[in-house]
Amino acid sequence: MKKAPYLMLLLSCAIILVGCEEDPNQEVIDAIPVVIDDSLFAVYYDWTTNTALIPQDELAIEKAEIMGNTLQLNASYFGGCKQHEFSLIFSTINTESIPPAIFSIFIQDDKEDTCRAVMIKEVIFDLSPIKERFWYLEKYSGFIEIMIRIPSSDVAYPALRYKFE
Repeated sequence: MKKAPYLMLLLSCAIILVGCEEDPNQEVIDAIPVVIDDSLFAVYYDWTTNTALIPQDELAIEKAEIMGNTLQLNASYFGGCKQHEFSLIFSTINTESIPPAIFSIFIQDDKEDTCRAVMIKEVIFDLSPIKERFWYLEKYSGFIEIMIRIPSSDVAYPALRYKFE
């Protein structure tokens, strides 16, 4: 009889654990909103000449994936002593191709971090502003392509397909 309370407690914990699984369709609350601003985009990058206008700290995209209305970037960079901030800035300029493409730059502010450890961080961006701004482009192909550049690199990440949900 004394085992019954322990059995009930164990059963209760199992029910709570099973019932608290994450919903893969749930929106990410801490996603960083993207910025859509031609003038800010132009401050950092000249797309026509493919050059950075402001020197940037080294940054690389190890992996990029669009999940629903979020963009998940695995970024690698040097640091370790200070919290870095990341931004994804879009231009309103889009290609007149099928599928249509929009341009963005991925930047970081290292807060003058002098540490040189190789860091990898998953940065999640909310793409909802892109859907609101470029909704009309999706009708041409069912999706748009997002082109991501890093001002500190000459390499462009392969275009990502974003289907508005």
